[in-house]
Amino acid sequence: MNCTAHPGRERRYYIDWLRVFLVLVVFLVHSAMPFNSSTQWYIANAETCFTVTACIGFCYQWGMPLFFMIAGAGAGLSLCSRTTGRFLKQR
Repeated sequence: MNCTAHPGRERRYYIDWLRVFLVLVVFLVHSAMPFNSSTQWYIANAETCFTVTACIGFCYQWGMPLFFMIAGAGAGLSLCSRTTGRFLKQR
């Protein structure tokens, strides 16, 4: 991460909002799982929906990689404002 492009300690609120959005998507995906036709879930509905199944499949493919990308961005930005030793001590 290029620390010289954004000097200072200002907070990147868009990263926080991306985290909020991803957690909301996780909540919605788990709420829609009873209508998924591709896997067994704890609770299953008799009627399933292909659209819900397709959306859940898309979210499964991109959800965890996006969480790791956001976590890496947060760690990189954190390293711009503190030393590696202090970063590891806080973690």
